[in-house]
Amino acid sequence: MEIKGIGIKGIGINADSKRINGRLRRFDEELHIFEKFGFDYVEISPHGVDGIIHGKINAKKIDSIVEIAKKHDLNYTVHAPDMINLKDIFNKRIQYRSLKASIDFAEYIGSDIVVYHCGKYLKQQYGIEEDIECEQRENEIESLKRLADYAQTKNVRLAIENVSQSVRSVIELIKAVNKKNVGMTLDIGHLYLWHKTKALGGNFLDEVDEALNYAIHMHVHDNFGEPVALYGYDIENIDVYKLTLGLGDLHMPIGWGSIPYNKVFELVKKHGYSGVIIEEINSWERYFNALKEIPNNIRRLLSGEKVVVSKVTW
Repeated sequence: MEIKGIGIKGIGINADSKRINGRLRRFDEELHIFEKFGFDYVEISPHGVDGIIHGKINAKKIDSIVEIAKKHDLNYTVHAPDMINLKDIFNKRIQYRSLKASIDFAEYIGSDIVVYHCGKYLKQQYGIEEDIECEQRENEIESLKRLADYAQTKNVRLAIENVSQSVRSVIELIKAVNKKNVGMTLDIGHLYLWHKTKALGGNFLDEVDEALNYAIHMHVHDNFGEPVALYGYDIENIDVYKLTLGLGDLHMPIGWGSIPYNKVFELVKKHGYSGVIIEEINSWERYFNALKEIPNNIRRLLSGEKVVVSKVTW
């Protein structure tokens, strides 16, 4: 079902796994706020609510998680654990089981989408020096084929997210898997950062245009397209320093960075994208005042208007 007048299925926000960190009371409180602010969807990470343990549904907590989710007038999508990597040929079993359990988790909370981070090649890890990229790629493809078949029995689609890869490599993976219920999670913030730091040519908006042909789900957030590698110290996981310098994958609200979202949303409308748009904001306290603006800002962008960025008050 589309939201009347804007052509998409819904506007959502993520319940960040590090914020929740297994605390179901916090999970309930965030859902209450998101419902109050007018979101249609919330993206839940099973690892954030301890929904998976040792690669299986956590029977000790799943009923409480479902009870909390169902008490709110919200719909849900699922983001599988970030660290799952089906290219990891040395830990095949637990990687596969964890993504399969994420599909089971989606069935429990009524989600038809499971987001999977496109796998990363393991280069010279575990003391292995020979070229094993082909074996890693084949393992990811074959695993996704089997998992897609399993997901189909649950009416779930797998949405492969671009993280630190080109759009083309994700599209090639989708084509190789060749299942009707496998598509792309187009993450605009990741693509902008990758394009600015890794691409040797081409145009960011051209890549957005190409990716939208395969997108069944979207993540939006803002940054400045500046890699953390520009700074001499290891600040990858120190948000206060990254924000000060404007470096890396900042996950700021739309309008805080330099991504040309007006042009991005022109392409979204051109392609007739009809899925869910999730604004991924990882810091709760830092951007709390901006959260309530997100649903209307996305509606403005879909209507060809500019976003509104208010001053932070406390």
